Amino acid sequence: MLHHHMILLLPEEYKKTLDGKSFLLFDSFDHDPDNCDRFLLFSTEENLQKMSECDHWYADGTFSCAPSIFKQLYTIHGIQCSNVLSSVYALLPNKKKKTHICLLQSLKTLNCNLKPKNGHIRFFDTPFYRELESDLSKLLDYFQETRVGKMDRNGKRKNPKFSITIWNCYADEYNLPKTNNSIEGWHNGFSSILNAIHPNIWKFIRALQKEEKLNRLKMVQYCTRAETPRKRKKYNDTAERINTICKTFNNRAFDEYISGIAHNL
Repeated sequence: MLHHHMILLLPEEYKKTLDGKSFLLFDSFDHDPDNCDRFLLFSTEENLQKMSECDHWYADGTFSCAPSIFKQLYTIHGIQCSNVLSSVYALLPNKKKKTHICLLQSLKTLNCNLKPKNGHIRFFDTPFYRELESDLSKLLDYFQETRVGKMDRNGKRKNPKFSITIWNCYADEYNLPKTNNSIEGWHNGFSSILNAIHPNIWKFIRALQKEEKLNRLKMVQYCTRAETPRKRKKYNDTAERINTICKTFNNRAFDEYISGIAHNL
């Protein structure tokens, strides 16, 4: 029984998709065996090519689905044929910023055309937020410094660390699906395939191989319009209400606008 990710040796059958294509595209141990922060990246060349055509990426991490010898399953999803589909699956040893940066760099190495315009991360599910949850003043300071800009002594707002044009999703509201529901649905579906919390690495990869095959089938169905996923009525109603509120942005008080959006999230 394996107890540590550094001694893991994967047989060839666990490095391929069910139809024999390369699936384990990056193993950090092969590039830096002395680095104990080993991570594995599963995807296909076809998936990365499709991701290179996606302007919007959505990333999310989960811990319960990760094999016991890893800390986190980190997934990256893209909009393909107007639907959100998972394309990249990474097993990470920790939650360090450095590890996530290495993951993104490895993706760039695998496909130099990966250049998303926007990246969306479910911030309120991250360990960073949970650490700050007990002290909301720190959370507000964080948003001011990085997203909005702090006030100077003259009452003017300084430029934030990240330009508002980078993270502002107002223009996306009319065209993009509600990804939270899609990504949560993916995690729930994958959990049901695993039918276990912190499964062993072999069971996990087998489930991932099945998921990759299912994704290819979904892609064909969506792109040929043979089948599209049905959305629950309450999600459709919520999306329609938010869309209506967004259209009134220039015609209502800002506080009222924010309140209207908040009540529908």
